Amino acid sequence: MTMIQGNALDSANERMAYAVVRLRDARFGRIVRTELTDASGLFEFRAVDPGSYIVELMGTDSSVLAASQILNVNAGDVVSAIVKLPFKVPSFAGFLSAYGPQIAALIVTQAAANGVAAVVPTDPVSPIE
Repeated sequence: MTMIQGNALDSANERMAYAVVRLRDARFGRIVRTELTDASGLFEFRAVDPGSYIVELMGTDSSVLAASQILNVNAGDVVSAIVKLPFKVPSFAGFLSAYGPQIAALIVTQAAANGVAAVVPTDPVSPIE
């Protein structure tokens, strides 16, 4: 059976029980399925068609909080993924909310697809006058 399974973790590596995760077709952008993690933060998407996917961790406001790397699935594969909050959600969510949930989801998905695991605020490199 072709399946994608994994864990949802917060930024402190704590399991995220009963969190909403969804499977997105990376090629066409459509949502394939939505699941709820169990008490241990585990999830499964069973009977997945071969293709490329991203698992997204959803906020209570339907925003994308985190995304997995692109998962390439072939017939009969069992693929594992970890979806982890790489930052403190309130500060980053506030930044992204200024652009609207669709743009925020696009930014997070594209960042994950390109290997960006975290965004860390730093002091300015150049002095501001």
